[in-house]
Amino acid sequence: MKWIGQHIWDFISRFRADVYIENLSYVTPKDILTIDSSGKVSKGKIGWHGDTRIKILPRDFVANDVGRPMQIEDDDIGSNELFMYSFSTSDSFAYVPIPNGYKATHVKIYGSDTGQNFHVYEGNINSKTIIDIATGTTSIGTEKALATQLVSDTTNYIIVRVTSDGDSDEIHGGYVTIVAV
Repeated sequence: MKWIGQHIWDFISRFRADVYIENLSYVTPKDILTIDSSGKVSKGKIGWHGDTRIKILPRDFVANDVGRPMQIEDDDIGSNELFMYSFSTSDSFAYVPIPNGYKATHVKIYGSDTGQNFHVYEGNINSKTIIDIATGTTSIGTEKALATQLVSDTTNYIIVRVTSDGDSDEIHGGYVTIVAV
């Protein structure tokens, strides 16, 4: 069946096969409906997995080379408290891949000691060289706008380094804000 002209009604329309729309201008994939190059309409999500943030969980952190692992503090689990911490003054690192088609714009880390800092770097799977993309330190609990937004490619990822001055510095997690490119 082919419609010629215009027809408007106040009913819900359901189709059992693909729907095609012709002669439309391009829309970005962050819209709820997406249209491919042939005009096929598809259901889409806003953001990555329906969100504009990638969660950084406590399990995502690893210890530096001091020789001791990251630890989950569960002594207070009866008091509904659970958190990650490193040994002594060891820094902790989280590695966060950014999905293709997105760029990272902001990072925030949550923890108990807002006097401590975090740093954000770009890493690559084909090199040991890292680049500071947040221009220096940011206090725990503060969202940092990246000075150089990280546009995902086939090799790069974000590294977050959390500093510590003792084993009482808790890491609760964090996030990376992403937007479609």
